[in-house]
Amino acid sequence: MRLPRTIAPAICIALLGTITACVPPSSDRDGGDNDGVDSSAQVTGQVLDPAPATGTPAEHIMLGLILDTSNSMDGLIDQAKSQLWNIVNKLSSAHSGDQRPSVQVALYEYGNDRLSGRTNHIRQVSGFTTNMDEISKALFALTTDGGEEYCGAVIARSVDELPWGEGDGDLRMLVIAGNEPFTQGPVNFGQACERARQKGIVVNTIYCGEHNEGINSSWQAGAIAAAGDYFSIDQNAITMQIASPYDDELAQLEMKWNASGIFYGAQGGYNQANLEVQDSNGKSLGKSTEASRRSYKLANSHLKQDWDLTEVKAERLEEVIKGTDKATLPPQYRALSEPQLKAEVERSMAEKERLKDRMAILTAQREAYISTNSKTSEGNELENALLASIEKHAAQRGLHFGKVISLEAPGNTSSQTVKSKD
Repeated sequence: MRLPRTIAPAICIALLGTITACVPPSSDRDGGDNDGVDSSAQVTGQVLDPAPATGTPAEHIMLGLILDTSNSMDGLIDQAKSQLWNIVNKLSSAHSGDQRPSVQVALYEYGNDRLSGRTNHIRQVSGFTTNMDEISKALFALTTDGGEEYCGAVIARSVDELPWGEGDGDLRMLVIAGNEPFTQGPVNFGQACERARQKGIVVNTIYCGEHNEGINSSWQAGAIAAAGDYFSIDQNAITMQIASPYDDELAQLEMKWNASGIFYGAQGGYNQANLEVQDSNGKSLGKSTEASRRSYKLANSHLKQDWDLTEVKAERLEEVIKGTDKATLPPQYRALSEPQLKAEVERSMAEKERLKDRMAILTAQREAYISTNSKTSEGNELENALLASIEKHAAQRGLHFGKVISLEAPGNTSSQTVKSKD
C-alpha cells in the first residue's frame, strides 16, 4: 500500500498502456525475465494474442477506470488527471469506415478507508458518460486514505453494475491499477475476471512496482483471466510537459471560442461553468495537458449539442430554439425573439468555425515544433509507442484511427477522416 511518490510520473504511461496491446519479446510473454527488452523501457507488459474481429461495426467504446485511492496512490490520481485527455483523444478518433463509435468512460475508486467496509471500500465515482469534463471533475475531487484493496470485488462490481451493452462489435475495457496483491478481499478475482470475459470485457492490470513482483502477486493472472494485458511501472519514467511559441495565441483563441458558445437548457449553465473549471484544471497541469484537452474539445464539440445552441445541427436549430426555455439562456439572449436568437446563434457558429480553423493551424505548428525541438525522453518515446499500439487493441473490433477533419456526431456517415497508416 505504501508507494513512493516518485512513481507518479510513470503512472500516466502505464494507464495509457493498459488500454493497448504493445507486444513485448517472447520471453516476456512467458512471464519470465525481460531478456531482450530495451533497458530504457519504463513499462513492461504481458500481452495475449488478440481475439478475432467480430465483423460487426463498433457503436460504442466503453472504458472503465478503477483507481486505488489508498494513501500510496496520490501519484496515480495526479497522472490520471493529466493523461485522461491523451486517452480520450485517441479513443475518440476511432472509426470503422465512416462510422465513429461513441466513447464512454466510467470511474471507480477502491482501497480507501473513507469508503464503507460494507461496500468493500469501493465507490462508483461516475457511471458511463460521454461528458469527459465530468470525469475530469471527478478525478480532481479524489483524495487518498489508507484502506484495503480488494481487486476481485471492485472488478465484479463494475462488471455487474455498469451498463456494458450487448453490441458484438463494441470495445469494452476495464483498467485497474494498484500495488497490493490481486488476491485480497472476499471475491475471487478469477471468478470476477471470468464474468468480465463472458461479457466481452477486457481487463487490463497495472501493478505499481517491480514487474515480477506483480506477476507473483497475481496481477498478471488477473489480466490473463479476462484476456487482457498486464503492465508494471518503472518509477523512474517521466512524462514531459512541453511549451511552444504557439501556446499563448492558442490559449487566447480558446477563450474566445468558449465565449462564443450559447448555453441552453437545464444543464447548460452548469456544463459551461464546469467546462471553464476543467480548462483551468488542465492548464494547472502543464502546457502539454492543456493542449491535449484543447484538441479533445475542438474535435468533439458536437457532444455539446444538447446544451450549446452553437453546436446544434443547422437543420434542427429552429426546432431547438422554439423549444428552449429562454430563462435557461445567458442573460443577454433572453429578450430576443426567435428569429433574432437564431441570427445570433448563426453568427456565433461562424465565429467559432473561424477560430477553430485558426487553432487547427496553430496546433499543427505546435506539434511540428515539439517534434523538431523537444529533447527526446524515454518516457515520451514509450508513451508515443503505447498510444500507437491502441490501434492494435482496437483492431480486434475492426476499428482504425485517423484525424477527423469534418466533425459530426458518432454514427453520422457524413463524417470525413484522414486514415492513419497501418
